[in-house]
Amino acid sequence: MAGAPWMLLALVASFATGQVQSFTCGDVEGCSCTEENDFVIQCDRDKSSELVIIKPDHYVKLQCGSQLPWPVLPLKFRSAFNETKLVIKNCPMPETGTLLEFAEGLEMPNLKELVVTQSNLRDTLRKNHLRGFSNLEALTLTRDNLTDLPADLLEGYPNLKQLRFLSNAITEIPENFFKAVPHLKGLELSDNPLGRIRPGSFAGLTELEGLYLWNAKLVEILPGAFDDLPALKALDLGANRLRGLPADIFANLTNLRSLHFSGNDFDSLPEGLLSRNKQLEVFKMVFNRKDFPALPSGFFKDLSELRTVVLKMNNLRQLPEDLFIGASKLTSVNLDGNALDTLPESIFKDCKNLEKLSLRLNNIESLPDEVFQFNTNLQELDLSMNQLSAISGRLFANLRNLKVLSIEENKLRTIHRGAFRSLRNLNIAKLTNNQLDLKTNFEVEFGFVSPFSTCVALKELHLARNNISNIFADWIISMTQLSLLDLKFNQISSLETADLQFVSSSLKVDLRFNNITHFFLSDLKFLGGQQSYTSDVQVYIDKNPIECDCFLYDVLQNLEGEKDSDVRKIFTIVPENLKCHGPAEFVGRRVVTLQSETFNCKSKH
Repeated sequence: MAGAPWMLLALVASFATGQVQSFTCGDVEGCSCTEENDFVIQCDRDKSSELVIIKPDHYVKLQCGSQLPWPVLPLKFRSAFNETKLVIKNCPMPETGTLLEFAEGLEMPNLKELVVTQSNLRDTLRKNHLRGFSNLEALTLTRDNLTDLPADLLEGYPNLKQLRFLSNAITEIPENFFKAVPHLKGLELSDNPLGRIRPGSFAGLTELEGLYLWNAKLVEILPGAFDDLPALKALDLGANRLRGLPADIFANLTNLRSLHFSGNDFDSLPEGLLSRNKQLEVFKMVFNRKDFPALPSGFFKDLSELRTVVLKMNNLRQLPEDLFIGASKLTSVNLDGNALDTLPESIFKDCKNLEKLSLRLNNIESLPDEVFQFNTNLQELDLSMNQLSAISGRLFANLRNLKVLSIEENKLRTIHRGAFRSLRNLNIAKLTNNQLDLKTNFEVEFGFVSPFSTCVALKELHLARNNISNIFADWIISMTQLSLLDLKFNQISSLETADLQFVSSSLKVDLRFNNITHFFLSDLKFLGGQQSYTSDVQVYIDKNPIECDCFLYDVLQNLEGEKDSDVRKIFTIVPENLKCHGPAEFVGRRVVTLQSETFNCKSKH
């Protein structure tokens, strides 16, 4: 239908003038309309269709069905709502007329944001298409195959604050291109093949606060390229091909708060690169593709506002001892995925406010005893996936505020007595996949205790895949807040009632994949009768080589707890798919299918 676009505008007109209640799309041939949260009006024409989506008080979106030319839109309408954003998707620029005429056709007097996307503007965009949007505050041209920027494109936008040319094919910024928009706050040129940034590229942008050049195919940034940006606070240079930077490239960026370097080809960085950026708060360099063995001495020296440093996956092999000197407000450091084998003893000396430190996936074999001595505010420490074989008695001595400790997937065999003595506020300890048996030969009046005996605030203790062969007394008696005790894949072979008589009233004990053949629970009923309350302690025992003999009687009594509630007051056994490992007549039988009376032997040995 050749006239369908005009019918579409007529439909939008009736909507926009507040006549929705009496309007039905069925009155106009070839159009459909639905109303849920948004109003969706669609009209078809030969080889194409147009779709208008109106979200009241938010935006109007025109989506073209093909790249057929669209007509000049001279009709006038009055909006019943207050839409401030217009989105044009998959529509070519009109051969005559402007996008403003479409916006005026909807009478959007408060239009603040214009988005043109997937509209193939290659060699077709002219200043005239965008002329007249004098109140515009944000302009986005994205995924439009835009190659050239008309030199006068930005003239006539005195209020423009945000400009995005994301994901186009722009290779060069015209000289003085941005001088027409001196009040611009944010500029995104990401995902364009710019290649180089030259001095003067951003002339006139004295109020710019955010510049985003992610994946701009940059191989070089020339000296002085950022000198015209004194107000800049955020700079993203990630996912480019930069191999180096001029030493003074950031010298004029005295207000810079956030700097992202991730995904480049740096083989070195100049000393003093950040020396003028005293307001810097966040620095991120992740996955540098070239060999990058070390950072310069004092790289973050005297950055007293620095809060976050992320240096993940850069193949760093060593760190200078003065790396963070003067960085007194630093709260988070991430050094995951490098090749560090140790740390300098005083590297965190000035980081007295450090709260989170992650050193996962390095080659750390040992750490100096005093490396954390000044980090009394540290709350999270991750040393997982390293080569540690022992924890000394002094390494964590000053970490009295630590809440989460992860040392998973190391080679730990030894935790020295007192290693965790100061960790009274520790909530989560993760030591999965080591070689620990935790036998300290330290006995108190109620039994042998583990190195965690002073960690009375523990809520989760993860010890799966170790060599532990028994339940320690401190887990039972001292840890009143414990909610998870994970002992999967260990060497526990038998358990008594006392091993499961936890003081914690709500706890999951995971004993799956051990070597448990017997539970000795003959006193379970008696002890349960002495307890005035019922604990919510769930003991998971699947995947153990259980022997279905006389000693299984009390286990089955627990499973049949509805017959006698006393046997479940202390704990409840959760067998899941547990099967008998012997004797022969019961091999392969699921325990939950067995009856306790079958195993009620007159005597048990």
